[in-house]
Amino acid sequence: MRTFFKSKRIILILSLIVLFSFFVRVWRIDKVPPSLFGDELDVGYQAYSILKTGKDYSGRMIPLQFRSFTEYRTPLYLYSAVPTVAVFGITPLGVRLPAVFFGVCGVIAIYLLVSEITGSKVLGTLSSLLLAVSPWHIHYSRAGFEVTLLLSLFIFGLYFFLRGLRSPQWFIPSAVFLVLTPWAYSTAQLYLPLTIFFLLILWSRNIFRPKAKGYVLISGLIFLFISIPYAWSTYFGGGTDRFSSLSIFNNPVMEGSVGEKRFEDGLMLPLISKIGLDRVFHNKYVFFLDEFGKNYIKTFSTEFLFLSGDGNPRHNSSGTGELYTIEAVLLLIGLHFLYKANIDKRKKWLVVILLLTASIPSSLTIDGSNHATRLILLLIPLTIIVSYGLYGLCEVVLQRYKKVLIVLIALSYLASFVSYQHFYWIHFPLATEKSWQYGWQQVVNEAMKYSGQYQRVIISSHSSPAYLYFLAWSQYSPVLYQRQKDFNTVDVVGFGKARQIGNVYFPLEDQGYNLYNVSSVLDKDTLYVVPFDEFKLDLIKEPMRLPLDLSLVQTVKYLSGEPAFYFITKK
Repeated sequence: MRTFFKSKRIILILSLIVLFSFFVRVWRIDKVPPSLFGDELDVGYQAYSILKTGKDYSGRMIPLQFRSFTEYRTPLYLYSAVPTVAVFGITPLGVRLPAVFFGVCGVIAIYLLVSEITGSKVLGTLSSLLLAVSPWHIHYSRAGFEVTLLLSLFIFGLYFFLRGLRSPQWFIPSAVFLVLTPWAYSTAQLYLPLTIFFLLILWSRNIFRPKAKGYVLISGLIFLFISIPYAWSTYFGGGTDRFSSLSIFNNPVMEGSVGEKRFEDGLMLPLISKIGLDRVFHNKYVFFLDEFGKNYIKTFSTEFLFLSGDGNPRHNSSGTGELYTIEAVLLLIGLHFLYKANIDKRKKWLVVILLLTASIPSSLTIDGSNHATRLILLLIPLTIIVSYGLYGLCEVVLQRYKKVLIVLIALSYLASFVSYQHFYWIHFPLATEKSWQYGWQQVVNEAMKYSGQYQRVIISSHSSPAYLYFLAWSQYSPVLYQRQKDFNTVDVVGFGKARQIGNVYFPLEDQGYNLYNVSSVLDKDTLYVVPFDEFKLDLIKEPMRLPLDLSLVQTVKYLSGEPAFYFITKK
């Protein structure tokens, strides 16, 4: 293997890997995933608002925390989308191209980091190849998620830190990259302090040696200069609301669970309750530790890593686990070869610490045991260890079997990758069309067309925030929206309070209408746009189910041909 990876070939091979990674991340990005979903549309409209007004769509000038309709969002990815939205508009290209770019940067960064840790460009190249074909990484590089940005910043930060141990001027870019990670994704708000703590423990003597003190001071000042405004905005500007709502410390089932356990203690052994031991065995602290422990252990389960992955269809596009099945074996072998590796023990400990701590922030959240987005930093040590397993296995095999082993491993990876790609391009769009909220672009385009033919177009918000979708897909003027947002709620007969844009209305609450009573609140001048889930009737297969006093103006279909939305009016 070493003879193949001669230094002159490294650049060529790495260049091919980077080009390949770009291709698999950008090809048909406007088609798969099948549509921009709500969070991506929010990114697009926030970026569009910054582009047109210098404010987020809620009206705050150059914010450090973007306020959306439901939560506060970290700013870095949204700002990075401004140039692409300026060129391509609020489209898949406009919203997703930054993720592609940061994904490719991650492939380059892992090469640099692993080469620095191991002193081997061969291992660095293997790591970049593994990340380039990783289903976990490819998926997040093809959608408007912030985590490929987080991953790239974190890897570059670690790389420059390790370089700084030899040449302290590199501590400065390390500080910049690392301090920007909380600006990219909220996981880093918890994980960055933990990372810095362990880096200080491992390399405090190197960091604070006389030669490095000046650079460390500059790095520290830069770190504070960048972090203090964002920390202030986060903790006093609503940025912690999201974590508070997801934290195991605010789990709504906690009180009921603890109370039930105490009741069972008293029922089965009253003495326990009488002397107060039920409160020792069952309390909120025991509950929190139990939830954290379960989440933490499940993260390393074969179910998450190799079999099913994240159950959210927007977080997993492989049809299996987050890693390839072959990597289960290579992971175990890699741990052995990492232990045996002839490198600085502190660098070994760094990889192990990353492996053991990367899941801590996610484990503190209610559904954090298999949340691939919040667990993205775990991909770093997993990739490093699998690389060691692949490299070490090929190095220890007898020369006569080496080529055979390399071919077998290559074929296994090729078969896994082809299988993943088949699922991704053929089955994934159909299986997840509803989760990616396919059809809303067509709904908005048709609603705008019909708004000139009807006095009112009412778009149901039964299962999705139709208002945001309309703003984004129509690229409604942020200037107009910011002027009107506090005054655009009106009463619509039969639908209650609704937001209004022109003669298009978005009811704030679901009124519970079905196909057979909705005619009581419609007239021939009102067009009602309703998702299939609200009526739960397939009017394509069963057109006779449509009441005689209603007219089906148009049907928007999913990719599968099933009905997604109906445009209905009264005859």
